[in-house]
Amino acid sequence: MQGAFDSGSGTAVVVVPGVQGRWEWMRPALDALSRRCRAISYSLGTARTLDDLSDEIDRVLDERGIESAVLCGVSFGGIVASFLVVWVAVTAMLTWVYRVVGSASPPWPWVLLGATITAANLSGFMHGFVLFWAIPVDLGLPFGGFEVVGAVVAVALWLYALHLIALVGYVATLNLAQSVGGEEWACP
Repeated sequence: MQGAFDSGSGTAVVVVPGVQGRWEWMRPALDALSRRCRAISYSLGTARTLDDLSDEIDRVLDERGIESAVLCGVSFGGIVASFLVVWVAVTAMLTWVYRVVGSASPPWPWVLLGATITAANLSGFMHGFVLFWAIPVDLGLPFGGFEVVGAVVAVALWLYALHLIALVGYVATLNLAQSVGGEEWACP
């Protein structure tokens, strides 16, 4: 990738630029960071979706032969970085749950596909939950002014919806593996 910043040594830290899209605006911070670690940044390309942004980050790492890195971002880049981190972490967790914990264990390719798609949805759902708490709404209004009760109900409904999405993803994975993949398996 032309025009990228790559300086320093040690642990690789990839800094995703903000909405302005240029790494040059962060040059003083990147220079300071490169004295402690290997600081890497790049200018945003023509990405239109989070998948495209993820591909850009993968490309930056692949071009430098880096297998693991600390990922952080500025402004919009922070949202992208947090989405990807949550997506990867939830994918790993759902893969284990769908394959090991679930009553039926479909083949690995279908588990990975279902867990990845469900994790992307859950990652967006979790970010929406964080945004929800930033909105100044009186949660106690429907409960006679008891804000604690409103907050508990809001969290309970969110957890219900989170589990519902995870379970629907599991059922969709099972159905996909059976109908498209023609895979038969027995529940233990």
